[in-house]
Amino acid sequence: MNAVLPFVLLHVACAVTSPVLFTIRTWRGILGRAPATEGFLRIAPYVVDGVLVLAGLVLAALVDQWPFVDGWLTAKLIALIVYLGIVHGSRRAARTTLARLAAWILGLLVIAYIFGVALTMSPTAGVFAAASGERARTISAATSTSRFRPPVMMKGAAAVT
Repeated sequence: MNAVLPFVLLHVACAVTSPVLFTIRTWRGILGRAPATEGFLRIAPYVVDGVLVLAGLVLAALVDQWPFVDGWLTAKLIALIVYLGIVHGSRRAARTTLARLAAWILGLLVIAYIFGVALTMSPTAGVFAAASGERARTISAATSTSRFRPPVMMKGAAAVT
C-alpha cells in the first residue's frame, strides 16, 4: 500500500484541481474577461489533466485493476473521456454565454458521476446499489484483492498470500 499512496494523493489532487480550473476558465469567459491565452490558466489545465490520466494508469497497474475488465473502472474511464471532451471542447465550441454555462454544468455533472464511481467502485456510482442488491466496494477492499496484499500468517503454517 505504501507504493500506492503517493499516486492516490496525486490522482485525487488532480481530480479536485481539474474542475476548479475548468470553473475559473469558464467563468472568465461568462463574465467577459479576456480568455486565458497565455500563462498559468492556458497551460495548467492540460498539465493537470495529463497528470490525472497518467496517475490513474499507474494506480490501475499498481492495484492490478484494469479498464474493460473491472466495470467501475471502465465507467470511470469513459466518463473521464467525456469530461475531458466537454472541458477542452467547450473552450473552442461554446461561443455564447448560454453555451458556456451549459457546458460548465454538464462538465460538473460528469465529474460528480466520476467522483461517485471512484468512491463506491460501482459503475452506477452507488445510486442503484440498494435496489439491485449490488454492494459498493471500498478502496481498502479493492486493494486487498490486489497482488500487493500482505501475507496472512497462520499458526504453524507458512505464509499464505
